Amino acid sequence: MARNKARRKGGADKNTRIRMEATLPQNILLMGESSSDTEKRIYISQYAYNAIHRFTKNKTENESGGMLVGTAIQEFGKTNIIIQGFVEAKYTEATPTTLKFTHDTWDYVHREIDRRFENGKIVGWIHTHPNFGIFLSEYDKFIQDNFFSEENQVAFVVDPIRHEEGFYCWLNGKLEHCKGFYVYDHPDCEIKISPDAMADDPEGQPVSQASPGRPLVYGLLILFVLLTAALALISYNLFNRISILESQQESLVSSANTAIATLQRRMTMLEGSNLSLQTQMSSLKKTVDEYRNGTEGEDTEPGTETQAAEPKDGEAPKDGEAPKDGAELKEGEELKDGAEPKDGAADSSAETPPEAPASQ
Repeated sequence: MARNKARRKGGADKNTRIRMEATLPQNILLMGESSSDTEKRIYISQYAYNAIHRFTKNKTENESGGMLVGTAIQEFGKTNIIIQGFVEAKYTEATPTTLKFTHDTWDYVHREIDRRFENGKIVGWIHTHPNFGIFLSEYDKFIQDNFFSEENQVAFVVDPIRHEEGFYCWLNGKLEHCKGFYVYDHPDCEIKISPDAMADDPEGQPVSQASPGRPLVYGLLILFVLLTAALALISYNLFNRISILESQQESLVSSANTAIATLQRRMTMLEGSNLSLQTQMSSLKKTVDEYRNGTEGEDTEPGTETQAAEPKDGEAPKDGEAPKDGAELKEGEELKDGAEPKDGAADSSAETPPEAPASQ
């Protein structure tokens, strides 16, 4: 019961040792920017986080600090540094710009860790920069190199005057400033960040303050934004597709109208050519008919007879022909068979008297 009560309060009582967690926290609150693109993630319990800020709140003249107690978990290809507790560094030698851990400091710290934590391990340190901002001085780097040089040990810097804070961790052998970190607690505990606890915001403003149901609200808000963006993208793509289809349809209709107009012009031209050809054929037929009729008229005209050629003067009429009017037969000429003398012409044989019979 005492252990559960301590967990509900976010910390531990004097007679209860804190056991190091072996799993990743589920109830978390992001402070600063997401560090999903880095190899390491830092989680600090709400109990330790609030204890640090209560400790540093009035440390505005000289530097002060302490130890971070926790463990490291390798999961999902990342190193997850879990900070579960904070131990004040007593018996230090401090100035406004430096902090020195003495032998008494280390003795006190180790005794407190053994008393308060099960399998507790130092995973880093915390110190203040009163009104100097967040950075690691050369002296701070010296302390980190000589006392916190393990790959999973971090440095937490707090400026209690400017209300700024930030973590530094080892990345590829160098100390790098972490963009953000996570405050966590048990699933049945509400995460509350006091107004004095500030993330490393350039303007010294709190990045986030927890309230009941805030993680759920944030999750729903993010989901709503994502859905809205997805719908907007789908609508935009659909609108562009419709515009393209309408443009293609207009182009097809225009092409079809142009083709129809061209076909109609060609049909009109063909009709004109056909009419002209028919006219030419009719004219040619008429010309042929006129030519045929003219040729037949020259040979024989209907209702006329061909007259016989008349003999010339002094010529005897041919067989079967009558002498011309007024033409006379010459002496010694006889009418041809079947020929009749013309009117007024006397037959020489008729006019000559018959010879007298010879006297006997």
